[in-house]
Amino acid sequence: YQELEEMYYEAKRFDKVIEINRKIITVLEEMKDAPSIAICHANLGSTLLHEGLKGKPELLDQAETNFKQALEFVEQQKDQRRQAYLLGNLGILYLHKKDFDQSYDYYNRSLKIMTEMGDELGEARSYANLGKIESLKKNWDAAAEQYGKSLQIMEELQNRPGMAQQNEALGEVFLQKENFEEAEKFLQNANSMYEALKDPQGVRIIQDKLLYLISHPTSIQKRKEEIEAELNTPEVEKDNAKKIELLTDLGNTFFLGSQLDNAQGALERVLKIQEETGDKSGMSSTYGNLGSILSEREDWEASDQYYEK
Repeated sequence: YQELEEMYYEAKRFDKVIEINRKIITVLEEMKDAPSIAICHANLGSTLLHEGLKGKPELLDQAETNFKQALEFVEQQKDQRRQAYLLGNLGILYLHKKDFDQSYDYYNRSLKIMTEMGDELGEARSYANLGKIESLKKNWDAAAEQYGKSLQIMEELQNRPGMAQQNEALGEVFLQKENFEEAEKFLQNANSMYEALKDPQGVRIIQDKLLYLISHPTSIQKRKEEIEAELNTPEVEKDNAKKIELLTDLGNTFFLGSQLDNAQGALERVLKIQEETGDKSGMSSTYGNLGSILSEREDWEASDQYYEK
């Protein structure tokens, strides 16, 4: 039976893995081999959970039953590692059922065992699981605390994938709290780490979040105020190149915030300076940017005129 189970597992025939596992348990029960029965219940629970999460929710209750049967035995044997594993799987199961309180309880019990065993990676992952539940419940401060504990351990272990994931999670929490300065710090950290790990999907997700952050009305307003304050300094008043740089940045800021009238106004101020100084190369670039803005507004005729210039 065990050879059959391995063969079906390799072939990803999980329906047959489940069937064979049940037959193995029946044989082991006849043999009264309690330790092996517990291991088989744990393995069967994992397969049922895997299939349940893939779109067969009717298997989740069966997974729960098998995990609890295995847990009862390993608790009696004081097998901490298997206890932590089973409790973590029950946490996943209840998380999928959206029973967040029960999920939190299982994850927290798993965390305590990981801490007692000195399993730092397991401890870090447990904190991350608790952070996820707090996030789903929109308890942002509690989520930040749990993710922060996970990140601290991941940094001590120099676990770069874990560090990237927890920086991303903290960035998302601070986005939700609209603390954009902290959000950007963590998201930029995550972006650098995903780039170093050569994880293009991770980079793409972070870039999308950073784009959301910089185009948020609060970020746009803050950046606008910063640029306008600098524009009003005596040093910039006398420096056309710096003034053009800041006004172009202001136009881009407005464009990101879909404030197209303001973006056009900023670039027209740039164009006026370039015309006065005879900067034909700069004028060409600004005409193109103005054409893009008018295209966005679907003013095709005016857009074409700028592009032609």
